[in-house]
Amino acid sequence: MKKPFEKLYGQRVYLNMPKVPSNKIYLSDDALKEWVEKEKLNISRWKVYAVGENISHIKEGDEVFVDAMGILRATIVKLSEGLSVLCISSMDIAHKWEKELYD
Repeated sequence: MKKPFEKLYGQRVYLNMPKVPSNKIYLSDDALKEWVEKEKLNISRWKVYAVGENISHIKEGDEVFVDAMGILRATIVKLSEGLSVLCISSMDIAHKWEKELYD
């Protein structure tokens, strides 16, 4: 998949943002950030959008468990219109879920 950036550096990992419930048709950027802040600690499986150049044990599409403190420190990055991700350190990833459990 073509990404809206050339390269992700270092030990950074971009995670897909949680899906907004379908009953919320449109959220402004501020409302989306507020919703994510409230919901992100309730999520135990995060899908990896992209990984930094120094990471070999995690790849795009993996589902991972992220330490709660890592999620609290995460930064929301708006990559393009309609595409935002959470930026975390790979050190905050506790484990990768078994593939057959989420296929």
